[in-house]
Amino acid sequence: MAKSDAQQERVFTLLLALMETRDGLTRTQIFSRIAGYGDPENPSHQRMFERDKQELRAAGYQIETLEAFDDNKFTRYRLDPTSILSLDAMAFDSGERVLLALALQLWEESALGDDARRAKMRLRADPQFTGSLADPIAAGTRAMDPALAPLRTACEEGLVARFDYHRPGATRPRTRHVEAWAVVFFAGRWLFHGFDLDLQQPRTFLLRRVVSKVTTSDSKSGIAAPQDIAQRALAELEDLWNHQRATVSVVPGSDADMRLRRRNGTSARGERLTIHFSDEALLADELTGYATDVEVLEPASLATGVRERLQRIADDHPIAIDVGRAHDRHAGRPELGEGTHG
Repeated sequence: MAKSDAQQERVFTLLLALMETRDGLTRTQIFSRIAGYGDPENPSHQRMFERDKQELRAAGYQIETLEAFDDNKFTRYRLDPTSILSLDAMAFDSGERVLLALALQLWEESALGDDARRAKMRLRADPQFTGSLADPIAAGTRAMDPALAPLRTACEEGLVARFDYHRPGATRPRTRHVEAWAVVFFAGRWLFHGFDLDLQQPRTFLLRRVVSKVTTSDSKSGIAAPQDIAQRALAELEDLWNHQRATVSVVPGSDADMRLRRRNGTSARGERLTIHFSDEALLADELTGYATDVEVLEPASLATGVRERLQRIADDHPIAIDVGRAHDRHAGRPELGEGTHG
């Protein structure tokens, strides 16, 4: 049976979590970090975890179990480093070297910069690889949010995080001071959850919208993180995802059709797709990238967001890019925009 995107994402995220730890993670820690597992005491969720571990073992990864003497709740899991193929055992052709070089460019300045630099030094030791590390393509995005590592540390040590955050539609970033509670991974994105000291209420922040260096300080508020806060944050995100829907029309066989139709939770009726989302601005960014291959039917606010993005592209590239047809598609049928979003 084919695995869903959610299953594949969960298993892959489990692999990354186990690769990242040296001392091992308890089941509770794993469940709190990875969307999809839920309650660590729920027998069905525990069976899901066991199936995912078995799938990794079947793929050749050796998962070590560090047993606790008195309570299996404190049993820790980690990946045996010897089960990961060494670079010494790998061979790359010229095309693969170019792709690896591009990946290293994206990775090197990310939150995993030290790991990337070590990998790059090892690859440079291969005489055949040296020439392929000379910037074959100008990379325009970063592989991982640089805010991830400092925010994780802030959560682990109970610190206050200070950073500039640019909300969608805002003219400028705003400095936030947040009691760090949890960093979670949901729907392919990292999010930070904590108590906003300026607004005096809990808030969730998308890491890609953090536009400054994260600094930390000792907490003086006396506000402790609620128990199981990571699981609660994930539950809230799941609820948003389940209740917020958009309806779009796609060109059959297009990239938009193939990607959106396979999106987790999508329902289809011919060319019309109903898709779930947790952040409307992010969805508007994604749909704008499909240009004329997709038309937003509802909600109206999403259609407006896509139109505005297309118009900005047209204004920035009046000669090089013609988005008139895309703009016309999104300007159509405004009466359908009273919508179904939650």
